[in-house]
Amino acid sequence: MRLNADSKMSTNVALAVASDEKVKSFTEDIDTDEEKLVKLFDIIKPKSYNYKYLKSNNSDSLNIGFSAQEIEQAMIDLDIAPEKYGILNIQYGHMLSRGNDFEDGKYYTKFYEISYNDLFNLALLKTHMMEKEHVERLVALEEKASKLDELEARLSALENK
Repeated sequence: MRLNADSKMSTNVALAVASDEKVKSFTEDIDTDEEKLVKLFDIIKPKSYNYKYLKSNNSDSLNIGFSAQEIEQAMIDLDIAPEKYGILNIQYGHMLSRGNDFEDGKYYTKFYEISYNDLFNLALLKTHMMEKEHVERLVALEEKASKLDELEARLSALENK
């Protein structure tokens, strides 16, 4: 479904994407690119914005999101093909409606859309990696604390002699 820049979609039911294993072929690509993909969130930052063509824009009602061009550049910098994971949809020869008449349309030779669902899934990947690193650090600290306790006990034993 396409909406023009002056539209909003509202629903009281959730939209769902087919996710059953019967309709998906899984690959190991994400494992290969995992380190690069999580670095994406070190580069891109959310920003506040207003749509240029909304008549109802006011500074009290800002949106939060990302620049598709910044995501594309970050992916290129990380040596990830921008179209590989479906985060970016790059359309060539795109006509955007900015009003009710055909004359209100604007032609873009290159136009970007972000799949926030796929971007969110990468954010989960980053969160899982951060959690794994945190647990590894805690285990290492516990091992050091245990060794320190052992050394203190040995020192105390030596002092008591």
